[in-house]
Amino acid sequence: MTGVCALCGRRALVQGHHLTRRATRDAPYFDPALRVPLCSGCHIGGGGVHQALRILGLDWLPPGIDPRSYRLLAFAVHCELFAGAGRGLPLDVASTAALAAPLREGAAAVGAGRALGVVALDQDGEK
Repeated sequence: MTGVCALCGRRALVQGHHLTRRATRDAPYFDPALRVPLCSGCHIGGGGVHQALRILGLDWLPPGIDPRSYRLLAFAVHCELFAGAGRGLPLDVASTAALAAPLREGAAAVGAGRALGVVALDQDGEK
């Protein structure tokens, strides 16, 4: 893992932001190896990934949602954020953007997307 933010290219202070999250603050990460380096601004700042997850109600596992669905939704949000920033995960930008829809559809198939009313973030980071 490099010391460069995967979203903006600045120096990364967080070396392991977990893309599929965890159920609660004290729970283990669902996929501990699935991480990316982020700078503070992209991690927790005003347009950061944690703000996007909070806006969508996905900062922690919502009550009544299957953890598998939550992991897919959280990963889909990250794919959308990376693609919107003109960046890719370990994939290219087009593949990352294209991966968001099937992940979201897979989550919706088991009821999480519909139960939460999660659609997607618009260009301004709103639902």
